[in-house]
Order: sequence, then C-alpha cells, then structure tokens
Amino acid sequence: MAADNHLGRPTANVIETVFGARPAEGDLAGEESAFSTAKATTELGWESTHTRRDAETELGDGPSFIDS
Repeated sequence: MAADNHLGRPTANVIETVFGARPAEGDLAGEESAFSTAKATTELGWESTHTRRDAETELGDGPSFIDS
C-alpha cells in the first residue's frame, strides 16, 4: 500500500466522483491514499521508504519468474 494514490487527483474528489459522496468521518488531504498504513506502522514498525511516484520511475529487475 502506498501513502498516496496513483490518480493524479485529490482522493476526496475521486471518491465523490465515483460514489457521489464520501463518509463524513474520513478526512483526506490531497492525494493521500484512501487506505491507512497506520496499523502496519503501529504493529510492525513499518514505514514506507518511498512514494508510489518514486517507485514508478525507479529502474529495477522484473519478477524472477519472467524470462527476459
């Protein structure tokens, strides 16, 4: 899960466009993810080391099960 969405639009606007409204208890700022990584941080000590945008431009090897 990334901390930001991959749509290039504010997440709250996307939810309103798709569903017509958004829950009052959800406070989304900018392009942050609609999914929380807080439990992974609390329970496992995990912190994201990059954003989805960083990963999109990183070069790396493909999956090992795909022959080149």
